[in-house]
Amino acid sequence: MTELGAAIRFLQFAGSRVAFAVSGEGPPLVAAAWWVSHLELDWRDEAFRSFWGSTAAGHALVRYDHPGTGMSDREVDPTTLTLDDEVALLGAVMDELGLDRASLVGGSSGGCAAIAFAARFPERVDRLLLYGTYAHGPSIAPPDVRGAIAAAVRAHWGLGSRVLADVFVGAEDGEARRRFVRDQRASAQAETAAALLELAYRMDVRPLLEQVRSPTVVVHRRADRAIPYACGRDLAGSIPGARLVSVPGDAHLPWVGDWMSVSRALGSFLTGTH
Repeated sequence: MTELGAAIRFLQFAGSRVAFAVSGEGPPLVAAAWWVSHLELDWRDEAFRSFWGSTAAGHALVRYDHPGTGMSDREVDPTTLTLDDEVALLGAVMDELGLDRASLVGGSSGGCAAIAFAARFPERVDRLLLYGTYAHGPSIAPPDVRGAIAAAVRAHWGLGSRVLADVFVGAEDGEARRRFVRDQRASAQAETAAALLELAYRMDVRPLLEQVRSPTVVVHRRADRAIPYACGRDLAGSIPGARLVSVPGDAHLPWVGDWMSVSRALGSFLTGTH
């Protein structure tokens, strides 16, 4: 498999080209797309590369950009996206690579797609790794807060990206904040970013949790500023046999702050050394 950054590949999905890439060699680990990403820009971040290099050591890491974001086609209608689309896209990426089975990692809103896929296609999932995620989007924040954040992104992407930097990164790491603001604005148009945020807020996988049969770990920072710790605790308590690992910190992005604690928790579960 090719190194991430060395070759970007594309697949056709719902009339749109979706960009994906693979890094490393070994058993496959597929990272479900979350909110807004960019395969090339993300990989330029040393902390991002270090986090994924450590977490996916000994595995072939597969990542992809949502339709409308990153290196995927930008001309899409993000308001039509649903959880079913998220699941179908994840399956399409696996099919394109000829993967009958893989371990899945779902962070933030990508966790919903990973959970739903694992519940619907248990025969295709080896292990399920969840970080900073949730089962019920409306539980993330009160309705007025969710609405205000999406409205800020839609009305003024520059302001909206700075608001989200406060939530996703926090105030301590100035360089990470600047990179987040710059890269998010380069990765999607304002309307697309707002629509995908609204999708994250409305997804609900609670009816599927008891159907998950893959070994599962839920890793959550105790003071996560974007997804409350209670969401992770409730999620772990509802998936049969799931293990909850609490780690310190308030940054939502796993590669910001003490990324090693997050990487160790996910990586050790992936390799069965937990």
